[in-house]
Amino acid sequence: MKALLIALWNNTGTHHLPERASAAAYYLLFAGLPFVVALLDVLTLLHLDDQLRTLQLVIEETFPPDISTLFLAELSRVVEARSAPRALLAFGLAVYSGEKAVNSLIQGVNAAYATPTPRNMLLDRLMAAIMTGLGLLVSLFVVFLLAGGAWAFTMMAERGLISMGTLSTLTVLRMPVVLLTLHLLVNVLYRVAADTPLPWRWASWGSVIATLGFVAVTEGFQLYVTRVTDLGATYGSLGAAIGLLLFLQLTASSVLFGAEIDAYLLKRSGGKTTRPTPRWKRRLLSAPPPETPPATTDKG
Repeated sequence: MKALLIALWNNTGTHHLPERASAAAYYLLFAGLPFVVALLDVLTLLHLDDQLRTLQLVIEETFPPDISTLFLAELSRVVEARSAPRALLAFGLAVYSGEKAVNSLIQGVNAAYATPTPRNMLLDRLMAAIMTGLGLLVSLFVVFLLAGGAWAFTMMAERGLISMGTLSTLTVLRMPVVLLTLHLLVNVLYRVAADTPLPWRWASWGSVIATLGFVAVTEGFQLYVTRVTDLGATYGSLGAAIGLLLFLQLTASSVLFGAEIDAYLLKRSGGKTTRPTPRWKRRLLSAPPPETPPATTDKG
């Protein structure tokens, strides 16, 4: 454990983790706000008022008051003036900024493994585009699960499709499913971004610690801005944006620290990137080939 902490401390400066996390947070800020605007525009255009109210409650419960105020103010403006072109423009800006943020994370993961020959830049861009699309799908799934899940499950229970006990179970399982989905997204990022062959695993120490770090950052940051400091009083109208930027920077740092942990454990294991051959397969490969009977010639 001590060697791991020392390695993380040294690699923080060597691999420029704070700079890469800050770059990812900067682009995530300009991806998250347009994504929320596009989502609100779509819900408003489709007249999904129940989902809008549920999304408002999710924002209030998830983010601290200083940050949730920023989203709720935008929500009220979107509801008053719905616009399909604005939704398309906001979605395009979210995709562009999201790709930049993912590319910063990919560079951070590659720096953690310190591969001698860097990957082609076009391939990095392709990986970033794929992970951006996957991240948007996961974001939509999480928003649906949190904002529309309760409404959908309640409607199914009212129509008799599921029992009330099943409704209670599904309601309780929403947050564990969200955390599991985010964990799988981080795990896929590590496998795709690393410029070295890695075996597929459903979980690694790095992805688990990154997910737990996200939970710790969310709860700790909410406690900090509600009990310790007042961002609005300190920074004025920019307090919400600065607070959200700090939250995203800490979240990106937890993802990059998870990659550093996986890279350190890989190097400590001798750089083995493939799973060991099972014993039965080793025995089969080491067994001598069956003897073939000598060829007989017909003398007649």
